[in-house]
Order: sequence, then structure tokens, then C-alpha cells
Amino acid sequence: ADSLYSSSSGRRKYNLTDDKFSETATVEEFALNYYLKQDNYRGVHGENVVIPALYFLLLWEEIYDDEVPLVFQSKYQAFPLDFFEKDFYINRKSKLDNKLEKIQKYKKDQLINHIKTTYETKNGIKNPCVEWNSYIYNEEILIKIGIAFGPQKLVEIFRVILTQGLKSVKTGMPDLFLWKENGKSKYKEKFYYAEIDSIKLVEVKSVNDKLSDNQKFWLKTFCENGINVEVLHIK
Repeated sequence: ADSLYSSSSGRRKYNLTDDKFSETATVEEFALNYYLKQDNYRGVHGENVVIPALYFLLLWEEIYDDEVPLVFQSKYQAFPLDFFEKDFYINRKSKLDNKLEKIQKYKKDQLINHIKTTYETKNGIKNPCVEWNSYIYNEEILIKIGIAFGPQKLVEIFRVILTQGLKSVKTGMPDLFLWKENGKSKYKEKFYYAEIDSIKLVEVKSVNDKLSDNQKFWLKTFCENGINVEVLHIK
């Protein structure tokens, strides 16, 4: 692929060429195309978006628990005052631990139903982690990525967020969320969910681009939890 610079954004773009077309793309788009062609991975550029969205959807009831004192002081609040802090976990530890234990035991259909039900019943409610109905926050994509991680891995990631505080770890998550599909399985007449063979997370780096401290933190965290993650350097 030949590289060039976008005059509008200043970001390096790449010329994607095959037998049928040629177009320019960001490094992330180039990488998505690369993994699709090389290994048949499907995916999205979901940096700092996908995991907080799943976190919010699966823990919605605990996030909006109005029994926690002083965290809701106005009816116009989109989230509790302690949401991004370590105190968020401390103030709800028992309820959050119970919910995480429940999620960890989910079968696939239970995980799908939890994400689907929250997405559809809460759709449109203003919040800091889910931009309803946009492409990356699409219900089908979030469910597929949730299935690809599986309940146990999701809970491990959520525990990291809770103990660290979302404010300190919301950035630095990998650029690409990739999964492989094998066959199709129908769920409740609406979406067709393929069986997920594997998940891969990818941090994409172009020329002279270096890993930040938060990116190193997340790469290490995913490795320690047995999640397939890698850094792709594009020149």
C-alpha cells in the first residue's frame, strides 16, 4: 500500500488497491482491510469506545443505583458524580461483586439477552459511554464483541476498570476489535449471530508513533488475562 497525508486532518492515509478499486484510508482502516484479507477477521475501530460501552450496558442497574448517597444531586445528571473515580466501586462493592459473579456464570444466550435488553430498553437515555445507534455503538456489533470476549473475560476487564477507576484507564485501549465468524446461529428473529472462533485486539502504529503509558498498561492487562492482543506497525 502506498502512503500519503490527508490535507484535511494531517493524518497519514493509505492507498488500498485490489483488482476492483482503489481508495484512501486511515491506518486503522488499512489494518482492518489487512486482517480481513489475511486472516478473515472482521472488526471495528473501537478504541476507547467498545469496552466502556459494554461495561455501561452490563452494569447499568448498579451505575444508576439511587441508594448510594450524594451521587445524584440533580435530575439532569447523566451519570453519578463518582462514576469515573475509584470510589465508584468502593461505594457499591457488594452489589457490583454480586453482579460480576452473576455475569461470569452467563451462558452465551444470557449474555446476548442482557446486552440486547439494556440496549433496547434504555436506548436514547443520555450517558457518558454509549452513543446510541451510531455505527461503532451498533447493538449487533456490541453483542458480537461481547460474545467474542465471553463472560469471564469481560468480568476480568471490568474488575480492572473498577479497581483502577474509569478516569485513569478509559484511554489507551487498542484500536481494533476483531473476531472470526464460523457459520450462523439465529437469535430471537432479529439478528443472525455467527459462532465466534476467536477475538483479537490490535494497537495500530504508523511511522514514528509510539506506545503511551496507558496503551502499555492495557496491552499488559490483556496479555495477563489471556486475551489475544498485538501491535501492528504500518510503514
